[in-house]
Amino acid sequence: MKSLILAASVAGAAVALAAAQGAVAQPAPDGAALFEARCKICHEGGSAPSKATLASHTAPQIVDILTNGVMTPMAAGLSDAEKQAIAGYLTAGSASTPPTTPSAAPSTPAPTAPATPTP
Repeated sequence: MKSLILAASVAGAAVALAAAQGAVAQPAPDGAALFEARCKICHEGGSAPSKATLASHTAPQIVDILTNGVMTPMAAGLSDAEKQAIAGYLTAGSASTPPTTPSAAPSTPAPTAPATPTP
């Protein structure tokens, strides 16, 4: 009886270990490589808006265009993570990307009204 319980425990541990090894996190998609493979042909020299024009959008806008807009057929087969990677690649360093840190206070104080003399 004890050997049966021990065998079942060992088998359960082996199954748990195999499942844990299969649950390795996938690396983040490469937005630049995806753009090169899926988008460049039309967005660099083709009839579609240029990469610079695309960068004027925010990343969420690009994801929405890929998911729900005119680019939906061309984005077929892309995962949400891949769409986000492409959007991140296009908006990296652009002015349209909202800042992720709060802006610093101005270095010079705002002008104040002159004091009014009291009679």
